[in-house]
Amino acid sequence: MLRSATVLYIDDKKKINGRVIVTVANQIDVANAKVNWDKFLDLPRDLDTASLDKEPAEGASFGDLPSAAQKAATWKAIAKDFTDWVFANHQAELQFSPLLGAYSNFGETQADFRVRVGQVARELRDKAVEDLRASLTKQAKSIEDKAAKAMQKVDTQKAQASTAKWSTAAAIGGSLLGAFFGRKSSVVSATNVSRVGTVMRESQEAAVAEQEVERYKSELKALDQQLEDETQKIRDQYDPAALVFETAKLTPKKTNITTSAVGILWIGK
Repeated sequence: MLRSATVLYIDDKKKINGRVIVTVANQIDVANAKVNWDKFLDLPRDLDTASLDKEPAEGASFGDLPSAAQKAATWKAIAKDFTDWVFANHQAELQFSPLLGAYSNFGETQADFRVRVGQVARELRDKAVEDLRASLTKQAKSIEDKAAKAMQKVDTQKAQASTAKWSTAAAIGGSLLGAFFGRKSSVVSATNVSRVGTVMRESQEAAVAEQEVERYKSELKALDQQLEDETQKIRDQYDPAALVFETAKLTPKKTNITTSAVGILWIGK
């Protein structure tokens, strides 16, 4: 008993579009007038019935068939049952790349699939590196702006500290001269103490600003290292030779199963 069906697999979202042939053959138990449905002959499941001989070998003779096999209604029921059988028992297998979300074509070898998706992997790699660089460049620009302001603050605080030092030195010098010439003035007058405090404060603020500049420099260096490390990680991830494939099993829709042939397969002895 030969049965064959054409099965369509169509999924626009997954970009799957293909067809397969499912062919099976079961031995007919003539003595008991039944088909051994649970015992299949050794035939390729993708056998195209068009490749079978239509004419017997010269001098061949044929065995008897059960009476049911000679009724048209029998073959109609068998065709319908085979559609149900294919739906319940047949699954197509394709290679699938989880990283790329891509499926192989029907009949495509894994090697050919790897070559085909290799270009896709390289394009995604370049896009990922470009996006990473854009993101880190934006962060670097923000840090550079902060560093520039901090450096300007350093220059301002140093200039103010230098001016304060000269002013304090002049004031203390004046106090010393005043004391030397008998003026009623003290080297540690409240005004001089205030000026010394201003010098110290300006110097401290300059030191803090310099520390900020160094911190921003460290952050920029860390970003540069991050760019290098993550770029290499992306390159490794999208390396065509390192792509991991899984086996995807596809169950057909019953509406996409068409029984194309049912009949008797005569096998010579």
